[in-house]
Amino acid sequence: MKTGRKFKFASLSLVMALAVSMYNCKSKDAEPEIPKFEEKYKDVKLPDVKPTTPAAVTTTQGSVTASATTTALASALATGTVTSDVTTAAANVEKVIAPSEAGKISAAFTPAVVSNLVSTGTLPADLKASVQAIALNPALAAYLPKITLPSVNGTVVTGFVKESSFTKNESLIKFPDYAVAAVNSACTDSAQLAFNRAKATIDAARATQEQTVNATYANRVAAANSAACIATAGTSFSTRNTTANNLLQAGLTALASVKDTLGEANYNLLTVLLYVNFVQTIELSGNLYAAEVNACNLTTTATIAAAASARDTDLAAIATAYNTTITNMQATLTASFQTCHDQGQG
Repeated sequence: MKTGRKFKFASLSLVMALAVSMYNCKSKDAEPEIPKFEEKYKDVKLPDVKPTTPAAVTTTQGSVTASATTTALASALATGTVTSDVTTAAANVEKVIAPSEAGKISAAFTPAVVSNLVSTGTLPADLKASVQAIALNPALAAYLPKITLPSVNGTVVTGFVKESSFTKNESLIKFPDYAVAAVNSACTDSAQLAFNRAKATIDAARATQEQTVNATYANRVAAANSAACIATAGTSFSTRNTTANNLLQAGLTALASVKDTLGEANYNLLTVLLYVNFVQTIELSGNLYAAEVNACNLTTTATIAAAASARDTDLAAIATAYNTTITNMQATLTASFQTCHDQGQG
């Protein structure tokens, strides 16, 4: 009987030892499986930013236009006959200056003086004063040319507009630091690594988008160079002056052909009218050129400003999309950390 009891007790002890051994082995080997955290970021991407079109810069061209009255006078002289337009013009000039004085002023317009006026826009001081006095008289207002100034974005530009400056400002967009403190456990380290890899992809996408926006801006700035515009204004200035001189010479030739019919007095009066009109045309041409140069510079400034505004709008959109994306990813990371803690880690 004692032998049987000993065997039964030994068997029970063995069973208990095996049970404890199996329990300890299972508790040690059955580690929680680490989730595939990368799967949580597989659909995360930085949204595309639709490029902003810069605001259009509107411009209107300027001009120097001969008066209808002067055009009619030129047409009448070209026919070689003395019409009412011709005699009326002479009578209006005589309201301003005596025929003898008109002859003296006309004689001062030597070929050298005319050539210098065309090329430089200047006259001898005494001659300039005499012409200005005649031109300012209201009796001759209908015979003088008119100027239409250019405009930029609806604002009329004169030759005295100071060129605006524009600084190619750097982006003011600042990105927050999304570094996440490390957590020491296999699960949380895996979660952090998945986040870091996804963030690196988002960072690269952001950098690419910013590079595209900045390159577009740089191209727009380069295209906004005012040099070609100013060169065109210079060509137009020269053309206007040459045309004015040609019209003057044609008018003088036509006037000479009817001098005997007109008589010396009327001839002198009409001759000085042609010269005064010519001087005014050259002066307005110079004023228009100065205004056009300013308009070119202001157009460039406005174009670059519009490009900068579009750039900053796009960079801000990129920043907003980036911040939103990273915030959502951080929420995912936090949830991943919680998964690890729920498994008894960390």
